[in-house]
Amino acid sequence: MSELFLRLNALKGPVVVVGNKLPEADSISSALAIVSYLRFYGVDVIYYIVESPKDYQWMLQKPHCMPFWFTYTPPDQFNSLVVVDDRFDVERLGVQNLDIRGKSVLVIDHHESNKDMKSGDLLEIFWRDAPSTASILADEGFGFPLLYVGMHADTL
Repeated sequence: MSELFLRLNALKGPVVVVGNKLPEADSISSALAIVSYLRFYGVDVIYYIVESPKDYQWMLQKPHCMPFWFTYTPPDQFNSLVVVDDRFDVERLGVQNLDIRGKSVLVIDHHESNKDMKSGDLLEIFWRDAPSTASILADEGFGFPLLYVGMHADTL
């Protein structure tokens, strides 16, 4: 089992997954792949979307995603936070309204801004030099079809 799967399996639910404040294909596909994986293993998880994606709203509809997989309302009860496809900056992510004190945070990303970020007591960084976060997840063995959309959109 890969290091990323081990880190995800160690998260205590409920889990909130966040991505770019204004989600695009790489962020949405990566977040939904994580949600799908955790839900498969019975973890209580939700994808919190700050702003509605303009060009990628179709990714949040059946059969790609179930309506109960995401919310536009900030969750108030959670133990772990997963950040995909962005640096861990609450203002940049648009999650100032989430109380993350004492919560485990896992950042999965490919941007240079996270390359030298150090993990701490509650913060773990999973960074890889890759063209997209979706490609990291695909390389790790996630078999979520929307990842191909994320890879295509972020690497061209």
